[in-house]
Amino acid sequence: MTAQPIRPLLDLPADVQKVSFVMSLARAVSDPAGTFERYAVTPAMVRNFREALQQVKGALASGRGQPVFLRGAFGSGKSHFMAALTHLMDGRPEALSHEKLHELVDLAQEVSARRLLQLHFHMLDKKSLEQAIFGGYIERVRALHPEAPLPALWSDIEVFDNAAQLRRAMGDGPFFAALSGGAAGPAAGLVGFGKRAPALGWGAERFEQARSSSDPALRQGLFDALVRTLLPAFAGRTDNFVPLDAGLGVLSRHAHSLGYGAVVLYLDELILWLMTQTADPKFVQSEINKLVKLAEGADERRPAPIVSFIARQRELREVVGEARLGAERATIDETLGHHRARFATVELSERNLRAIIPVKVARPRDAAAASQIKDAFELFWRKAKGAMPTLAAGDATREECAQVYPFTPALIQVLVALSDRLQRDRTAVRILTELLVDHEPDLLLGEVVPLGDIFDIVIAAEDAVDSESTQAFARARSLFLHELMPAVKEKNGTSGDGRCQREREGHSVLLGCSGCAVLGCRNDLRLVKTALLAALVPAEPTMRQLTVSRMIALNYGAVRLPTATMEVNAVSGMLQRLSASVNAVTVGGGADPVVEISLQSLDLGKLLRRYDAADSGPRRRAVLRSLVWQTLDLRDEGAQVNHEHKHHQIGRRGKVSFTNVREAADGELRPPDQLEWLLVVDFPFDEAGHTPQDDEARLRAFAKGSEQTMTAVWLPGFLSEAGLSALGDLVRLMAILEDRGRSEAMAEIPLKLHAQAEQELQAMRARKEQLLKDALAVVYGITTVSPSTEAYVNPERTVVEHVRLLWGGAEVSVAGKQTLTAARDHILGRLLDARYPNQPKLTSPLTTARVERLCGVLERLFTADDDVTELSADEAELCEQIAEPAGLVVARGTRRVRRLTGPVDELERARERAGVATPTLRELSDWMDPQDDRGLAQPIAALIACAWAAHTRREAHAANG
Repeated sequence: MTAQPIRPLLDLPADVQKVSFVMSLARAVSDPAGTFERYAVTPAMVRNFREALQQVKGALASGRGQPVFLRGAFGSGKSHFMAALTHLMDGRPEALSHEKLHELVDLAQEVSARRLLQLHFHMLDKKSLEQAIFGGYIERVRALHPEAPLPALWSDIEVFDNAAQLRRAMGDGPFFAALSGGAAGPAAGLVGFGKRAPALGWGAERFEQARSSSDPALRQGLFDALVRTLLPAFAGRTDNFVPLDAGLGVLSRHAHSLGYGAVVLYLDELILWLMTQTADPKFVQSEINKLVKLAEGADERRPAPIVSFIARQRELREVVGEARLGAERATIDETLGHHRARFATVELSERNLRAIIPVKVARPRDAAAASQIKDAFELFWRKAKGAMPTLAAGDATREECAQVYPFTPALIQVLVALSDRLQRDRTAVRILTELLVDHEPDLLLGEVVPLGDIFDIVIAAEDAVDSESTQAFARARSLFLHELMPAVKEKNGTSGDGRCQREREGHSVLLGCSGCAVLGCRNDLRLVKTALLAALVPAEPTMRQLTVSRMIALNYGAVRLPTATMEVNAVSGMLQRLSASVNAVTVGGGADPVVEISLQSLDLGKLLRRYDAADSGPRRRAVLRSLVWQTLDLRDEGAQVNHEHKHHQIGRRGKVSFTNVREAADGELRPPDQLEWLLVVDFPFDEAGHTPQDDEARLRAFAKGSEQTMTAVWLPGFLSEAGLSALGDLVRLMAILEDRGRSEAMAEIPLKLHAQAEQELQAMRARKEQLLKDALAVVYGITTVSPSTEAYVNPERTVVEHVRLLWGGAEVSVAGKQTLTAARDHILGRLLDARYPNQPKLTSPLTTARVERLCGVLERLFTADDDVTELSADEAELCEQIAEPAGLVVARGTRRVRRLTGPVDELERARERAGVATPTLRELSDWMDPQDDRGLAQPIAALIACAWAAHTRREAHAANG
């Protein structure tokens, strides 16, 4: 049965661009029916509404103002929530009759009975909080109470000064007549509000008293009279208000005089508004300082408490951005920290978005479509069990996963984090709708939207919410288009418009890889895009420390191999190859490596290119030789390094040579004079046209024309082009870091970023070195190819037998050795075993004490009456390691030894050479004959001679009394 596309089963718009996904607060307030149409009210939202109503109720009871943050990501419905809350507290039937809100009706009516003045502000086009709040209040009061006097919210000093000048020009009579509206007279006293205002005229005494008074009521009366009569131009001003603290007191008293029990302010997009002003940190600091005035102020006379609901999608300290000085952020933190207890918070859960999706995004066309989609989810759930812990974002239930299908909770959580950095119209709901309408034409029932498919949509955002986000998105876009995507296309052979739809004329940039039939390339790019998304929202838990297995799970269905291990290995190899050509990509080690992409703005690639001249053949050989010496635990003293190898506790001096075997002369394949062995380590690369088989041919030719020589040759496979490219990068990095005069090369990097560049260069060098060391372990045969090394090893340029002994021809395998140093010691041990087959296998150093102890044992064996002597464990070990390999004793078990025998002439010669004293270790070493096939036979004979001499001396002494 052919799988069916899911899109025809969903109620989707034909064109996303023509649909508005941003709920305008003003529009929602004026349209109660539209506010609740398709409004998904979840249990969490009911709790949010209750919290908000309780905040208003608490303010009414205490008489104190209360600022409340509505915290939620872009697209979480903050504006919609404000509008619905407004209708609840207004007692609108559309709100009170909503089945999910029935339990809130009593509380809403209790609050609304106190008569609330609810004001709504869209902050994005405002110049200040005063302009928004005071200007909005005056406009609302004019509409609701046209007969009421206007509050003195403007800066009245300038008004009063203008009035004084006008008085002098007009004269008192005409001036006060006009000010009193035709009612002259020197009456004095207080002026009230509205219908309570006494019918009093204005005169000189009353004018001066009000002008100089500190009583807000007197000043407000004069201001109201002036702007209504002589100075009406001031009534239209919106940019010259009193300071917020004092003005809120005026606003509260004015609202109270009009019969309102409280004022509720809805400040929509306030934080986003502050973010758009980050170029002026002083302005941002000033406006943030004002927010605390919504809680309390110097003027405590606020008879109508002010409750403020402030939409907040980001932390306030984030509005200045990480690029700003830490002191600026610290100042904001200090300001807010002092008043934090006065701010309440209503958290709009991300789960609200999960509930919105089946209502506003993935809504089935009809009941039949809903049934098909439900069955498809069940199929997906059964197939994706291994990936579900990742796809469920850790805590989503099966029901919540079904609710958002064909999306996943993980995708939604990442999208919420991303939408926090996008402009307001790029909401999560809009992006999800775009995915289904434009980007997933081939998504089938039973499949889910891969996380990587978000990238092409969010990367199209030209303007993010702040300058830092804009730079990050721009860097991600540039890195993808100019470095990552070309590398992936080269790997898949999809470069050119014949294979890549992105290169075809007329293909929309916004659609990216949407619907592309070349699945290998498309799926590789999905994985790369996922790593880029993680770089954009590194703090998001789903994306933190992103491993290859989680990348595969987040793009469920994009990688299909028989086992999970095979999938991880395949993707790891692809990413390792990518990291070889793109410095921004880092792939860790282990079976399931962590993948990171750096979005730092530093163009280190350009800096590396300035050192291209340093990348020469000799320099590459020198750098690689240094790495080889490091892995072999040898000091870098040039192409040849002297080394003493402890062979069964006996030091054997020799040399390790790093050379191209193909080009080596005969003399370079033999140990130098006075040295016992030579280890030749071949290059893991060669000139074009040559292979490791050329090195093997050179060794065969040498063996035919030469006698055996104490030489071991270590033949590697070759590094790949990617490995050699990484070597070239390392050469350039070392040239940069070793160049004390590199300031000229770094001139294009801002001076303040030099320290950062230095750190990144050092980190890049460490990564390249480790990468190459891992690859060397493969080409020299101690480990097999892994996903982390596959890209750097040439599978067509290798050898079957990595080690050749030119003495004895024994086969040596280094596979499975833990390190190259351990493999080196194994090679030399096998070579020396072939040269000295009878050398005792000492497991601890041959100290003077052990020699003397052995002499005592041998003396006992000379004089024993029985053919077989029982020895202690220590004595048996000495005989087993030293005397028995020389053929001087024969063991009959672990601790039973035959009576010592031996050729007398040999013992006599050894005695003559040794004298009668026990030889020192240096003397034993001097006696060593490198050409003696029996290894330590002569030193052992000397020991026996010493023991014999000691025995005979004691016998003679006893005989002489």
